Amino acid sequence: TVYAFSIENFKRSVEEVEALMTLAREKFTQIVHEADIVSKFHVCVRVLGDVTRLPTQVQQAMARAEKLSRGNNGAFLNVCFSYTSREEITRSVREICKAVERGELLPSDATEDLL
Repeated sequence: TVYAFSIENFKRSVEEVEALMTLAREKFTQIVHEADIVSKFHVCVRVLGDVTRLPTQVQQAMARAEKLSRGNNGAFLNVCFSYTSREEITRSVREICKAVERGELLPSDATEDLL
């Protein structure tokens, strides 16, 4: 797991944030261009965080890398981008509550492992 860009990083200067977004777009694009390596080692790329806060080009590059590697399970590259631990916990709890409301889970199913 790589903790690449927390939400707090948006407080940096505009120039720094733009440079980091460019770097992210380039690196995710590089992953796609090196699809043979991704496939050879069965790497599954997963982006964790609120990507809706990111520029469209970065979101698209991330989505291409995730799609390319979706079926792989030899190794997992989790990239935390636009995340906070509190926000992730809050989002998970909301999803569990919705699943309970829909009857898909029992309240007793809400465990640390499920989070």
